[in-house]
Amino acid sequence: MTTKFCFFHPYHPDTWQAMVDCGLVKEGDGVRFSQSLLLKETEKFNSLAGKGSALYQYLEKTRAPFYIDRLQGGIYIDEYPYDKGVLQAYRDMLGENFLGFQMHEWLSNYQSDLKKLKDVPDESWTAEEIDRVIREKYKVPFLFLEAMTAKEMAAHKRPQTAQEFCDNMFDIYRDRRDRYRDLVPCDSGYLAFAFELREGAELICAEVGGQSADMRMQLSYARGMARAHGKKFGAYYEPWGGDPFTTCCYHKEEKNEWGVGDKKDFPFVTGGSNGGSSRSLQHRVMLYAYLCNVDMMSEEWGLCNTFLDWKDFELSEYGRVKLDFLSFTRKYTDIGEKLTPAAVVLPEALEVLDDIRSGYTYCGFKVPVPLRCKLERIKDGIRRVFSDPIEFMGTEYKTLINSRMPDAVDMLNAGAEREAAIAAYRYLIDLTGDPAFAAAHPNCVAVHELPTLLREALPCEVEGFHWVINERDGGGYYLTVFNHIGVTRSMAAGEHLLPEATRSGKVRFKNGVVPTLLEGEGILTREGEDYRITIPAGGFAFIRF
Repeated sequence: MTTKFCFFHPYHPDTWQAMVDCGLVKEGDGVRFSQSLLLKETEKFNSLAGKGSALYQYLEKTRAPFYIDRLQGGIYIDEYPYDKGVLQAYRDMLGENFLGFQMHEWLSNYQSDLKKLKDVPDESWTAEEIDRVIREKYKVPFLFLEAMTAKEMAAHKRPQTAQEFCDNMFDIYRDRRDRYRDLVPCDSGYLAFAFELREGAELICAEVGGQSADMRMQLSYARGMARAHGKKFGAYYEPWGGDPFTTCCYHKEEKNEWGVGDKKDFPFVTGGSNGGSSRSLQHRVMLYAYLCNVDMMSEEWGLCNTFLDWKDFELSEYGRVKLDFLSFTRKYTDIGEKLTPAAVVLPEALEVLDDIRSGYTYCGFKVPVPLRCKLERIKDGIRRVFSDPIEFMGTEYKTLINSRMPDAVDMLNAGAEREAAIAAYRYLIDLTGDPAFAAAHPNCVAVHELPTLLREALPCEVEGFHWVINERDGGGYYLTVFNHIGVTRSMAAGEHLLPEATRSGKVRFKNGVVPTLLEGEGILTREGEDYRITIPAGGFAFIRF
């Protein structure tokens, strides 16, 4: 990709011009093609993206960044016969702007598949038995496996350890890369950035949204690793969540990009306009990702949520939030770099970081006590840096939190190829467990020291909220303050912002600068030498100083 920030819009011939007309699509934006076994043949890649198609002609004219979502993961395993000649034509035409295929949640989906097959004895672990059990459990049109085919599952045996689990899927990842060349790995619960970059990924992504905890940690890790390797990183927004757990679909007829109708098609459901997570969370997730300097952003269910129908093309609430966000990115192109004077450093050998909230397992498997203690020490350090909540209120409290720790920390693995990047940080949190690393880096500090050191290093400080500082292109700074508490979301009642979740906190700007509140719901008032910021539930304040 040649642009500094690129938003990828979902493509469909019935909606594309409407997205252009309403201002969603601008020059330089990317295109995302949804591929699913549930789609009609005329809506699959070879038909809708073939040579001479409207999409092909658009990309030939604009040379816009383009990728296919998805090769596998999050839906039925797809062995679709892509036209290799068309794929090569896109590679030749777009160069680095052809990103390839999204490899979606490829590790955590393997865990999901294994859980579906937990009752199959090891001695019966055959392709035929795997196929039979899955079809008996899930009465849907296709075999409900997401990470491997039944034949591949049988060939790789049932993993007995976390290492076997990872090795099995590492083998599948390499197979997909060798067969399809260009992969865009997208991770959620299991973050395999170290492995993916070692295997040649040019772009790594984190899936972020209501069903994924600790977005701050996800993006800090992706950012640290991508920057260290000179590669790009992105955010993939998923709108799942709510009560009961669903995804939203604002289209009145519930048409969507995956061809999913109801439970007879796929064992998950949409919940209409009140389904999924809140529009407040949607906006904060997108805005926060932009402030973290993601190179690209895309959405899992954007096509079915942008308009209320595909006739009048009235923007839905979801579509209006997206348009507001994109307008923000086009207005504030000088966002500059997020300030991160510190970094958490993980062991070089840790190729997969699993759920930092899990206790006695690693990638779903029990591990020996010494390794368990080491992993828990690492995860405890990560939680203290990236997930130290001031308070919880509402129903959406895992993804983004009001934190005691200033948001000014990246994360990356140790290793000689990353040493230059590590040396650029002022402070390091050493979670490597390697005495030699600490001896070689005298700027290692304890986690409890970090809040004070960051507040001293940053050009301002805030109490009681989640806050981010970006150094503006051309000089000066942007401060963004979020209030993540007090949002509730359910299919029965929709979205509600709790008035009792309004919070106030002190803001101190150094060197006597006078701030200007530019965007958001916050109120900024002067109190002597300092300022006070007041923000309602689910709100934010964007300040220039």
